Amino acid sequence: MFWIQVLVAGLIGAAADVVLMRWAVASGLQPKLWLESATAILVFATMFALAIRRGIQGGHPLSIVALVVLLSNISLLLLYDSYANGISLTPMQWAGFAFGIITAVCFELG
Repeated sequence: MFWIQVLVAGLIGAAADVVLMRWAVASGLQPKLWLESATAILVFATMFALAIRRGIQGGHPLSIVALVVLLSNISLLLLYDSYANGISLTPMQWAGFAFGIITAVCFELG
């Protein structure tokens, strides 16, 4: 259940980023989008803080909790940009994404 909370926190953060981007594209003319993104960011920050607290109490290192949140956030944003905005990554960019994940895993494993 703890890891599901960590993943959901990252996904909510990504959703907040998407709504905030939509507000920025609309040149700030839609206060409803800003309010939605501010609420989602507040929920994300609260869930992230609770995940960190539960992780420390459960004996999980802070870096692993932060890594899982960031990877889920970045992965969802990558999928959103790829499908909703039609942005395609070059093979070199995909390699950079993969090497970033591999590097983070190597740091955590020692």
